[in-house]
Amino acid sequence: MTDIVLVTGASSEVGRALLVRLANTDAVIYAHYGSSGDKLRSHLATLSGLAHFVPVQADLALDEDVEALIEILRQGHGCPNKIVHLAAMPLVLERFSKLDWDAVQSDIDVSVRSITKILKAFLPELVRSGQPGRVIFMLSSVTVGEPPKGFSAYTLVKFALLGLMRSLAAEFADKRIGINAVSPYTMETPFLTNVPHKFVEIAASQNPAGRNATVSDVIPAIEFLLSEQASFITGVNLPVTAGASF
Repeated sequence: MTDIVLVTGASSEVGRALLVRLANTDAVIYAHYGSSGDKLRSHLATLSGLAHFVPVQADLALDEDVEALIEILRQGHGCPNKIVHLAAMPLVLERFSKLDWDAVQSDIDVSVRSITKILKAFLPELVRSGQPGRVIFMLSSVTVGEPPKGFSAYTLVKFALLGLMRSLAAEFADKRIGINAVSPYTMETPFLTNVPHKFVEIAASQNPAGRNATVSDVIPAIEFLLSEQASFITGVNLPVTAGASF
């Protein structure tokens, strides 16, 4: 059976790299983007392979957009059996005393509320189909080690996703649906645009490998958890940290 894959945040650097790998499969891939449609379409135009890509726009902070995204999948190829949730707000270094709850709520809406609605729509359908499935959350090494100072909002959201992942993994473990997460060390991508470069340098110096993570370090972990080789794995938060966090 052909895989139907949904990738949220597919226009991100990690998302685009994952699409390159998925191009070699015969899957139908719904590549979600928020506001970077031109960038994503230009990237898709460079890919060759068996996969069929469907770019789809949605502002994940808006319930109506999330519901429209769900309906597009239902009307197109039906229930996805593989979902990779990469979408997130840009990282900001900010002391807790300056925390703005409206900004936190926006991050929760994009990162947590959206995927909750998507999974609530599709997981029951996937169970009824009897088809095995995979769900992968992009988390962070803040969930597997001591979180750095100044990232309370970011850490709050990632732990909320971790809790969702683990609870769903327990609930669907007997339904052949693997629900896991990947938690990379500081990864040097545009996601860090709003973070002082000094922090990025310090993070690299503190890693046992003497550097920060790269996209190419993280993509194989996602690929593995999507594969049949991971069929007996669920509820795992896989650290990609070069030993910085266990």
